[in-house]
Amino acid sequence: MAANSPVSNEVVFYPPRVWGLDYHFNTFNKLYVADILSLKPYPSYPGAFAYKNHPIYKVDVMGVVVRKDDRQKLFLYSVDDGTGVVNCCCWKYHFWNNDEQGNTAGFSPELCSLLESLEKERKEEVGAYELGDLVHVRGKLKLFRDMMEIVAHYHCKIDNPQSQVTRMLELPNLYRQCYDKVFVPPYKIQQELLRTNKGTALSTQKYQSLRQQLTGRIQLFLHKEKMEEFSHSDLLKDQQIAELVTEMDKERDSSVVVDQVLRRLEEEEGVVCCRRRSSPPYENLMRTSPLERLIGTVLERECVKSKYAEKGCHYLHLLDELKKTVQYSGLHHTALLHVLARLETDSDVIRITDKCYRPL
Repeated sequence: MAANSPVSNEVVFYPPRVWGLDYHFNTFNKLYVADILSLKPYPSYPGAFAYKNHPIYKVDVMGVVVRKDDRQKLFLYSVDDGTGVVNCCCWKYHFWNNDEQGNTAGFSPELCSLLESLEKERKEEVGAYELGDLVHVRGKLKLFRDMMEIVAHYHCKIDNPQSQVTRMLELPNLYRQCYDKVFVPPYKIQQELLRTNKGTALSTQKYQSLRQQLTGRIQLFLHKEKMEEFSHSDLLKDQQIAELVTEMDKERDSSVVVDQVLRRLEEEEGVVCCRRRSSPPYENLMRTSPLERLIGTVLERECVKSKYAEKGCHYLHLLDELKKTVQYSGLHHTALLHVLARLETDSDVIRITDKCYRPL
Protein backbone atom coordinates (compact mmCIF):
# COMPACT_ATOMS: atom_id res chain seq x y z
CA MET A 1 0.00 0.00 0.00
CA ALA A 2 3.04 2.23 -0.10
CA ALA A 3 2.82 5.03 -2.62
CA ASN A 4 5.48 3.73 -5.02
CA SER A 5 4.72 0.05 -4.65
CA PRO A 6 4.45 -2.04 -7.82
CA VAL A 7 0.95 -3.37 -8.44
CA SER A 8 0.68 -7.16 -8.71
CA ASN A 9 -2.68 -8.93 -8.53
CA GLU A 10 -1.23 -12.40 -9.06
CA VAL A 11 -0.60 -14.32 -5.85
CA VAL A 12 1.48 -17.51 -5.92
CA PHE A 13 0.48 -19.91 -3.14
CA TYR A 14 3.63 -21.79 -2.14
CA PRO A 15 3.51 -25.08 -0.17
CA PRO A 16 4.10 -24.75 3.61
CA ARG A 17 7.53 -26.40 3.45
CA VAL A 18 8.99 -23.26 1.85
CA TRP A 19 7.25 -20.65 4.03
CA GLY A 20 10.15 -20.50 6.45
CA LEU A 21 12.39 -19.21 3.63
CA ASP A 22 10.53 -15.90 3.80
CA TYR A 23 12.47 -13.71 6.26
CA HIS A 24 9.28 -12.12 7.63
CA PHE A 25 7.21 -15.29 8.06
CA ASN A 26 7.73 -15.77 11.81
CA THR A 27 7.62 -12.06 12.70
CA PHE A 28 4.65 -9.88 13.63
CA ASN A 29 4.25 -8.02 10.33
CA LYS A 30 3.44 -4.31 10.63
CA LEU A 31 0.71 -3.82 8.04
CA TYR A 32 -1.99 -1.26 7.31
CA VAL A 33 -5.40 -2.47 8.50
CA ALA A 34 -6.76 -2.01 4.95
CA ASP A 35 -4.18 -4.52 3.70
CA ILE A 36 -4.94 -6.94 6.55
CA LEU A 37 -8.63 -6.93 5.59
CA SER A 38 -7.78 -7.63 1.93
CA LEU A 39 -5.35 -10.53 2.56
CA LYS A 40 -6.09 -13.65 0.52
CA PRO A 41 -6.41 -16.88 2.56
CA TYR A 42 -4.16 -19.78 1.63
CA PRO A 43 -6.33 -22.59 0.22
CA SER A 44 -6.44 -25.66 2.50
CA TYR A 45 -4.37 -23.94 5.23
CA PRO A 46 -6.69 -22.15 7.73
CA GLY A 47 -5.03 -19.23 9.51
CA ALA A 48 -2.46 -18.58 6.76
CA PHE A 49 -2.81 -15.63 4.38
CA ALA A 50 -0.85 -14.13 1.50
CA TYR A 51 0.23 -10.55 0.82
CA LYS A 52 2.03 -10.26 -2.56
CA ASN A 53 3.40 -13.83 -2.28
CA HIS A 54 4.42 -13.39 1.40
CA PRO A 55 2.84 -16.02 3.68
CA ILE A 56 1.52 -14.15 6.75
CA TYR A 57 -0.23 -15.31 9.91
CA LYS A 58 0.93 -12.80 12.57
CA VAL A 59 0.47 -9.02 12.47
CA ASP A 60 1.27 -5.90 14.50
CA VAL A 61 -1.17 -2.95 14.43
CA MET A 62 -1.53 0.37 16.22
CA GLY A 63 -4.70 2.44 16.21
CA VAL A 64 -7.57 4.06 18.05
CA VAL A 65 -10.32 2.07 19.80
CA VAL A 66 -13.62 2.93 18.09
CA ARG A 67 -15.78 0.17 19.59
CA LYS A 68 -15.65 -1.92 22.75
CA ASP A 69 -17.68 -5.07 23.44
CA ASP A 70 -17.42 -6.72 26.87
CA ARG A 71 -18.39 -10.38 26.57
CA GLN A 72 -18.35 -13.27 29.02
CA LYS A 73 -14.96 -14.67 28.01
CA LEU A 74 -13.36 -11.84 26.05
CA PHE A 75 -13.17 -8.15 25.22
CA LEU A 76 -13.68 -7.32 21.55
CA TYR A 77 -12.11 -4.03 20.44
CA SER A 78 -12.45 -2.43 17.02
CA VAL A 79 -9.17 -0.69 16.18
CA ASP A 80 -8.91 2.03 13.51
CA ASP A 81 -5.49 3.02 12.12
CA GLY A 82 -6.86 5.51 9.57
CA THR A 83 -6.98 3.02 6.67
CA GLY A 84 -9.60 0.63 8.05
CA VAL A 85 -11.11 -1.00 11.13
CA VAL A 86 -10.24 -4.49 12.38
CA ASN A 87 -11.61 -6.43 15.36
CA CYS A 88 -9.12 -7.45 18.06
CA CYS A 89 -10.09 -10.28 20.40
CA CYS A 90 -8.55 -10.04 23.90
CA TRP A 91 -9.38 -13.10 26.01
CA LYS A 92 -10.03 -12.86 29.74
CA TYR A 93 -7.46 -15.20 31.23
CA HIS A 94 -7.95 -16.78 34.66
CA PHE A 95 -5.34 -18.37 36.88
CA TRP A 96 -7.88 -21.05 37.70
CA ASN A 97 -11.33 -21.93 36.39
CA ASN A 98 -14.32 -21.57 38.66
CA ASP A 99 -14.63 -25.37 38.85
CA GLU A 100 -11.05 -25.68 40.07
CA GLN A 101 -11.12 -23.17 42.89
CA GLY A 102 -11.43 -26.03 45.35
CA ASN A 103 -7.96 -27.22 44.29
CA THR A 104 -6.40 -24.17 46.02
CA ALA A 105 -7.20 -25.62 49.45
CA GLY A 106 -3.55 -26.58 49.94
CA PHE A 107 -2.26 -23.09 49.09
CA SER A 108 -1.13 -20.70 51.77
CA PRO A 109 -3.34 -17.59 52.34
CA GLU A 110 -0.49 -15.39 51.08
CA LEU A 111 -0.28 -17.32 47.79
CA CYS A 112 -4.07 -17.24 47.31
CA SER A 113 -4.19 -13.47 47.86
CA LEU A 114 -1.26 -13.00 45.46
CA LEU A 115 -3.01 -15.02 42.74
CA GLU A 116 -6.23 -13.08 43.29
CA SER A 117 -4.43 -9.74 43.04
CA LEU A 118 -2.62 -10.85 39.85
CA GLU A 119 -5.88 -11.98 38.30
CA LYS A 120 -7.53 -8.69 39.25
CA GLU A 121 -4.66 -6.73 37.68
CA ARG A 122 -4.94 -8.81 34.52
CA LYS A 123 -8.68 -8.18 34.28
CA GLU A 124 -8.20 -4.45 34.79
CA GLU A 125 -5.42 -4.38 32.18
CA VAL A 126 -7.50 -6.18 29.54
CA GLY A 127 -10.66 -4.17 30.13
CA ALA A 128 -9.02 -0.82 30.75
CA TYR A 129 -9.23 0.47 27.18
CA GLU A 130 -11.93 3.02 26.43
CA LEU A 131 -13.17 4.62 23.22
CA GLY A 132 -10.54 6.96 21.79
CA ASP A 133 -7.57 5.19 23.45
CA LEU A 134 -4.50 4.52 21.30
CA VAL A 135 -3.58 0.82 21.57
CA HIS A 136 -0.81 -1.44 20.27
CA VAL A 137 -1.89 -5.02 19.38
CA ARG A 138 0.07 -8.05 18.24
CA GLY A 139 -1.55 -11.36 17.43
CA LYS A 140 -2.55 -14.08 15.00
CA LEU A 141 -4.98 -13.56 12.14
CA LYS A 142 -8.24 -15.45 12.09
CA LEU A 143 -11.35 -15.56 9.90
CA PHE A 144 -14.50 -15.53 12.03
CA ARG A 145 -17.81 -15.56 10.17
CA ASP A 146 -16.03 -14.47 7.00
CA MET A 147 -14.55 -11.41 8.74
CA MET A 148 -10.87 -10.90 9.53
CA GLU A 149 -9.93 -10.44 13.16
CA ILE A 150 -6.77 -10.47 15.31
CA VAL A 151 -6.51 -12.82 18.29
CA ALA A 152 -4.26 -10.75 20.55
CA HIS A 153 -1.15 -12.24 22.14
CA TYR A 154 0.08 -8.86 23.36
CA HIS A 155 -1.75 -5.56 23.74
CA CYS A 156 -1.18 -2.33 25.64
CA LYS A 157 -2.35 1.27 25.82
CA ILE A 158 -0.06 3.89 24.27
CA ASP A 159 0.01 7.16 26.20
CA ASN A 160 2.17 9.08 23.72
CA PRO A 161 0.15 9.97 20.56
CA GLN A 162 3.46 10.65 18.77
CA SER A 163 3.85 6.84 18.55
CA GLN A 164 1.11 6.64 15.91
CA VAL A 165 2.80 9.34 13.82
CA THR A 166 6.10 7.41 14.09
CA ARG A 167 4.32 4.23 12.98
CA MET A 168 2.80 5.93 9.92
CA LEU A 169 6.24 7.25 8.94
CA GLU A 170 7.78 3.80 9.44
CA LEU A 171 5.25 1.79 7.41
CA PRO A 172 5.99 3.18 3.89
CA ASN A 173 9.67 2.22 4.31
CA LEU A 174 8.74 -1.28 5.52
CA TYR A 175 6.44 -1.78 2.54
CA ARG A 176 9.05 -0.50 0.10
CA GLN A 177 11.94 -2.53 1.54
CA CYS A 178 10.12 -5.73 2.59
CA TYR A 179 6.46 -6.42 1.89
CA ASP A 180 6.19 -5.06 -1.68
CA LYS A 181 9.20 -7.11 -2.79
CA VAL A 182 7.82 -10.37 -4.14
CA PHE A 183 8.83 -13.46 -2.15
CA VAL A 184 10.85 -15.71 -4.47
CA PRO A 185 12.31 -19.00 -3.14
CA PRO A 186 15.94 -19.90 -4.01
CA TYR A 187 16.62 -21.24 -7.51
CA LYS A 188 17.09 -24.87 -6.38
CA ILE A 189 13.76 -24.83 -4.55
CA GLN A 190 12.04 -23.32 -7.60
CA GLN A 191 13.42 -26.11 -9.81
CA GLU A 192 12.25 -28.74 -7.34
CA LEU A 193 8.75 -27.23 -7.19
CA LEU A 194 8.69 -26.99 -11.00
CA ARG A 195 9.59 -30.67 -11.41
CA THR A 196 6.90 -31.66 -8.93
CA ASN A 197 4.28 -29.47 -10.60
CA LYS A 198 5.11 -30.72 -14.10
CA GLY A 199 4.60 -34.30 -12.98
CA THR A 200 1.18 -33.59 -11.48
CA ALA A 201 -0.15 -30.82 -13.77
CA LEU A 202 -1.67 -33.14 -16.38
CA SER A 203 -3.19 -35.53 -13.83
CA THR A 204 -4.57 -32.59 -11.80
CA GLN A 205 -6.19 -31.06 -14.89
CA LYS A 206 -7.77 -34.39 -15.81
CA TYR A 207 -8.95 -34.95 -12.22
CA GLN A 208 -10.60 -31.52 -12.08
CA SER A 209 -12.33 -32.15 -15.42
CA LEU A 210 -13.68 -35.50 -14.17
CA ARG A 211 -14.81 -33.91 -10.90
CA GLN A 212 -16.71 -31.21 -12.84
CA GLN A 213 -18.40 -33.86 -14.96
CA LEU A 214 -19.31 -35.90 -11.86
CA THR A 215 -20.69 -32.83 -10.07
CA GLY A 216 -22.88 -31.95 -13.06
CA ARG A 217 -24.09 -35.54 -13.42
CA ILE A 218 -25.00 -35.79 -9.70
CA GLN A 219 -26.99 -32.53 -9.89
CA LEU A 220 -28.83 -33.78 -12.99
CA PHE A 221 -29.54 -37.13 -11.32
CA LEU A 222 -30.94 -35.52 -8.15
CA HIS A 223 -33.08 -33.13 -10.17
CA LYS A 224 -34.49 -35.98 -12.28
CA GLU A 225 -35.11 -38.51 -9.49
CA LYS A 226 -36.92 -35.99 -7.19
CA MET A 227 -35.65 -37.66 -3.99
CA GLU A 228 -35.56 -35.77 -0.66
CA GLU A 229 -32.90 -37.96 0.95
CA PHE A 230 -30.28 -40.24 -0.56
CA SER A 231 -27.11 -42.26 0.13
CA HIS A 232 -23.94 -43.24 -1.77
CA SER A 233 -25.57 -46.40 -3.08
CA ASP A 234 -28.49 -44.42 -4.58
CA LEU A 235 -26.06 -42.33 -6.64
CA LEU A 236 -23.89 -45.28 -7.68
CA LYS A 237 -26.94 -46.97 -9.21
CA ASP A 238 -26.54 -44.50 -12.06
CA GLN A 239 -24.08 -46.08 -14.50
CA GLN A 240 -22.51 -42.82 -15.66
CA ILE A 241 -21.86 -41.68 -12.06
CA ALA A 242 -20.33 -45.06 -11.19
CA GLU A 243 -18.01 -44.92 -14.24
CA LEU A 244 -16.86 -41.35 -13.44
CA VAL A 245 -16.17 -42.26 -9.80
CA THR A 246 -14.08 -45.29 -10.85
CA GLU A 247 -12.14 -43.21 -13.39
CA MET A 248 -11.44 -40.46 -10.83
CA ASP A 249 -9.84 -42.78 -8.29
CA LYS A 250 -9.47 -46.51 -8.80
CA GLU A 251 -7.67 -47.14 -5.50
CA ARG A 252 -10.04 -45.55 -3.00
CA ASP A 253 -13.52 -46.75 -2.12
CA SER A 254 -16.17 -45.17 -4.36
CA SER A 255 -18.20 -43.96 -1.35
CA VAL A 256 -15.23 -41.86 -0.17
CA VAL A 257 -14.92 -40.17 -3.59
CA VAL A 258 -18.67 -39.47 -3.72
CA ASP A 259 -18.60 -38.05 -0.17
CA GLN A 260 -15.79 -35.62 -1.09
CA VAL A 261 -17.65 -34.42 -4.19
CA LEU A 262 -20.91 -33.97 -2.23
CA ARG A 263 -19.19 -31.98 0.52
CA ARG A 264 -17.62 -29.72 -2.09
CA LEU A 265 -21.04 -29.36 -3.72
CA GLU A 266 -22.52 -28.31 -0.36
CA GLU A 267 -19.84 -25.66 0.20
CA GLU A 268 -19.84 -24.21 -3.32
CA GLU A 269 -23.44 -24.58 -4.55
CA GLY A 270 -25.44 -25.43 -1.42
CA VAL A 271 -27.70 -27.85 -3.34
CA VAL A 272 -27.04 -30.82 -1.03
CA CYS A 273 -26.64 -31.21 2.72
CA CYS A 274 -24.35 -33.71 4.46
CA ARG A 275 -25.97 -34.82 7.73
CA ARG A 276 -24.37 -36.52 10.73
CA ARG A 277 -25.64 -39.70 12.39
CA SER A 278 -28.55 -39.89 9.95
CA SER A 279 -29.68 -42.49 7.47
CA PRO A 280 -29.69 -41.69 4.59
CA PRO A 281 -26.81 -39.26 5.25
CA TYR A 282 -27.59 -36.70 2.51
CA GLU A 283 -30.45 -34.33 1.66
CA ASN A 284 -31.39 -32.99 -1.76
CA LEU A 285 -31.93 -29.24 -1.22
CA MET A 286 -33.13 -28.68 -4.78
CA ARG A 287 -36.46 -30.13 -3.59
CA THR A 288 -38.57 -29.77 -0.44
CA SER A 289 -36.44 -31.28 2.30
CA PRO A 290 -36.50 -31.93 6.09
CA LEU A 291 -33.98 -29.07 6.50
CA GLU A 292 -36.40 -26.68 4.79
CA ARG A 293 -39.17 -27.63 7.22
CA LEU A 294 -36.84 -27.31 10.23
CA ILE A 295 -35.70 -23.85 9.11
CA GLY A 296 -39.35 -22.75 8.96
CA THR A 297 -39.93 -24.07 12.50
CA VAL A 298 -36.82 -22.38 13.91
CA LEU A 299 -37.67 -19.06 12.20
CA GLU A 300 -41.19 -19.08 13.66
CA ARG A 301 -39.81 -19.86 17.13
CA GLU A 302 -37.07 -17.21 17.05
CA CYS A 303 -39.11 -14.41 15.46
CA VAL A 304 -41.61 -14.55 18.35
CA LYS A 305 -38.84 -13.10 20.53
CA SER A 306 -38.83 -9.30 20.79
CA LYS A 307 -35.21 -9.15 19.58
CA TYR A 308 -36.13 -10.60 16.16
CA ALA A 309 -39.84 -9.70 15.89
CA GLU A 310 -39.29 -6.51 13.90
CA LYS A 311 -35.96 -6.86 12.09
CA GLY A 312 -36.08 -10.60 11.49
CA CYS A 313 -33.55 -13.33 12.27
CA HIS A 314 -29.99 -13.06 10.92
CA TYR A 315 -28.97 -16.12 8.89
CA LEU A 316 -25.85 -16.66 11.04
CA HIS A 317 -28.00 -16.82 14.20
CA LEU A 318 -30.26 -19.26 12.36
CA LEU A 319 -27.17 -21.31 11.45
CA ASP A 320 -26.09 -21.40 15.12
CA GLU A 321 -29.54 -22.67 16.14
CA LEU A 322 -29.50 -25.39 13.47
CA LYS A 323 -26.01 -26.49 14.50
CA LYS A 324 -27.35 -27.28 17.99
CA THR A 325 -29.02 -30.34 16.46
CA VAL A 326 -26.85 -33.42 15.97
CA GLN A 327 -27.67 -34.08 12.33
CA TYR A 328 -27.09 -30.47 11.18
CA SER A 329 -24.10 -29.72 13.42
CA GLY A 330 -21.84 -29.58 10.34
CA LEU A 331 -24.20 -27.53 8.14
CA HIS A 332 -22.45 -25.09 5.80
CA HIS A 333 -23.80 -21.54 5.47
CA THR A 334 -23.99 -21.87 1.66
CA ALA A 335 -26.55 -24.67 2.00
CA LEU A 336 -28.58 -22.58 4.46
CA LEU A 337 -28.60 -19.56 2.12
CA HIS A 338 -29.68 -21.79 -0.79
CA VAL A 339 -32.67 -23.08 1.20
CA LEU A 340 -33.58 -19.56 2.39
CA ALA A 341 -33.51 -18.36 -1.23
CA ARG A 342 -35.89 -21.21 -2.17
CA LEU A 343 -38.23 -20.35 0.70
CA GLU A 344 -38.19 -16.69 -0.32
CA THR A 345 -39.02 -17.61 -3.92
CA ASP A 346 -41.95 -19.74 -2.68
CA SER A 347 -43.09 -16.80 -0.45
CA ASP A 348 -42.66 -18.87 2.74
CA VAL A 349 -40.23 -16.34 4.21
CA ILE A 350 -39.52 -12.67 3.62
CA ARG A 351 -36.11 -11.03 3.67
CA ILE A 352 -36.26 -7.91 5.86
CA THR A 353 -32.68 -6.78 5.23
CA ASP A 354 -29.80 -8.20 3.21
CA LYS A 355 -29.18 -11.02 5.74
CA CYS A 356 -32.27 -11.12 8.01
CA TYR A 357 -35.40 -13.25 7.42
CA ARG A 358 -38.89 -13.63 8.85
CA PRO A 359 -41.58 -16.25 8.21
CA LEU A 360 -44.81 -15.27 6.43
